[in-house]
This record gives sequence, structure tokens and C-alpha cells, in this order.
Amino acid sequence: MGRRTALLALALVSMPCVVVGGDAAACPCEPCVEGVGMRDNASWGFYRLSDVYAHTLSSYNACFWPRSLACDYSHKRTHLSDLDAFLAAVRRRLARTPEAPPAADEVVWHLRLGDTVDCDDAFERPCARNAKYVLQRPFFEAVAARLKPRSVITLIYATQHAGCKDAHRTPPERSRAYVAAAIQLLRSRGFEVRERADGEPDADMTYMCRARTLVLAGGGYTRLAGECARAFDAARPATVLGLAAPATDLVEL
Repeated sequence: MGRRTALLALALVSMPCVVVGGDAAACPCEPCVEGVGMRDNASWGFYRLSDVYAHTLSSYNACFWPRSLACDYSHKRTHLSDLDAFLAAVRRRLARTPEAPPAADEVVWHLRLGDTVDCDDAFERPCARNAKYVLQRPFFEAVAARLKPRSVITLIYATQHAGCKDAHRTPPERSRAYVAAAIQLLRSRGFEVRERADGEPDADMTYMCRARTLVLAGGGYTRLAGECARAFDAARPATVLGLAAPATDLVEL
């Protein structure tokens, strides 16, 4: 390969993502990689709401999605993990795009899937690299024992979430197999199970923020949902089930 050809190839690999509508920003996982659905901001695969909330991702990164919660929050926060600024961003989104909240007796249960389900049978055994994100059968059984009989459970999950470091997508079949196993267990315990799958992450977040009972998975996005649910209605804080803070009711395995 000649020098000119090599330089051209390097420039193409380093080229930033194309933003729909021409908004000047960059995605959080630069350089954007062909074949992973991140050619423009119509994809949410690399969206990093909790990283913008709690870490140092800037407005420049967050506003690759210019109408997102991450972008709105990043312009208003006064410090990292600014919960008041985040709650205000959630309320502004709900004012723009109203959505019915979960029912008062509905259990909203978040599953962290996608790139973290990088092994087979993840419902039965932890994946070596992502054990903190994806929880197994004993957790589901422990939570099921704490819930009211015949509760309605809504599982919220995304099979298309992609990892920044490896810039690849885990086959969605692994996530789907995990969901199928979870549903089978919960229905066998007498619960009605509904699914909210592969939706817009901001819409999922605002839904979880207003849950009266929320079950957490692992990771920053689910922790942020727990913080939001506890604080959204100060007069009636949500019951949050999980293995660690911000859960209010710690599940014992």
C-alpha cells in the first residue's frame, strides 16, 4: 500500500459519525465503526445517558443526539451526578412528549442486556466479563418472593446496546434467550409478564422514573433509573428492589 493510499484509509477510519440534520457533535464512541448501526444518530446503540450523568462525557458527546435527555441535562448540570438537573430534564421531556405512567400496582423491571450478554446461558450463570450487569436465576427467584402474588411485571430491555471498547454487537439471540428464560420463570410463579423491548432509552428512563415499584439490574443506567424513581415524587418515593444502592429494599440471595 502506497503512502497516499494509507493516509486516505486512516482518514476514513478516523472520520466522525454523520449527524442527521447537520448538528455539530460527535458520538461517544469515536471513531464510528462500520457495520454496527452507528452511521448516524438514528441509532441509540452507543448512547450513554448514565455516563453523561455521572462521569465526564461532555455536551459535545451528549448532543450527538440533540433532543435527548443527555443533551438537555448536560447543558443544565452544575456538577456531576446532578440529580435535580436530571429530574428537571425528565420533566421537560414529559411536557414535550406526554406518556402514560406505569400503573400504580405495576412492577417495572429493568434488564441490562445487549453487549453485556456475551455468553450462552447467561440466565443460569454469569458471563465472565460482565457479571455485574446481568443477573441470574437466584436474583429473579428472590425478587419474585418479595412481590405481591399475581403482580403485573413489565420487563424493560434493549438487545441492541453496543459496547464502546469493542465496538461490536453481541448477537441479540443471547439476549432474547435470557428474556425467554426470565419470562418462563416469572410466569411459572403466577405473574403476568409484559415486555417493553428495544425502545428509545429516554422514553424507557422516563417510564422507570415514574414506577411505584422498580427492579434494578446492574450498571449505571439502571442505578440512575433507581435514583430518579426514588426522587421523582418526593411525597411517595418508589420501592426500588436490587442488590445495592440506590435500591431501598436490598434483595437477599
